[in-house]
Amino acid sequence: MEASVIDVSSTPRHRSLQLLLVCGLIASSSLANSASAQTPNALPEPPAQVMLIKNVVTAVNHGNITGNYTVLRDLASDGFKRQNTAADLATTFASLRQKKFDLSPILVTEPQLTQQPGTDQHGRFHLVGYFATRPQAVQFVLVFQPVSGGWMIDEISIGVKPIESIVQLQPSPQRLPQADSRSAQRQEPYYQQSTPSR
Repeated sequence: MEASVIDVSSTPRHRSLQLLLVCGLIASSSLANSASAQTPNALPEPPAQVMLIKNVVTAVNHGNITGNYTVLRDLASDGFKRQNTAADLATTFASLRQKKFDLSPILVTEPQLTQQPGTDQHGRFHLVGYFATRPQAVQFVLVFQPVSGGWMIDEISIGVKPIESIVQLQPSPQRLPQADSRSAQRQEPYYQQSTPSR
């Protein structure tokens, strides 16, 4: 089966659309506050990491359902907003939207990280992993910018691939606890389309 990946960034040189297919949905609460009450620049604890991940995937899914990506954009950093209008995001996620992939299974699935969470030289927080949903797993590479003691979206890469292909390639994943109790490695897409840089 074909796979597809969508990649959105705050910087023009990373604003590429990679099609690798997705599946999942999330609850849209304020992303700046979802990292919980923490001191400025404190890294989110594992339960807050789960909330950050699910909030972003849910915001994408809600945009795909409604065709309106203003909430997703409002949850992003200023740099992301400068490079991506709501119309840009609608164009970026058009293929995913037209294929009607339902991302909601991620709501009842724990994310599994394939890289240790951490910050890059710019202080941005990276979360990389997947949801082991079936038959298609939802992969994510998410980058957050610290803003007013919280974390705002700065880059999004979401993809869907058959779960078997991910499990075979990945080392034993790091599982995060459930929410209630620079450069990320990207796999080569089968198809890639670039969005125009500004």
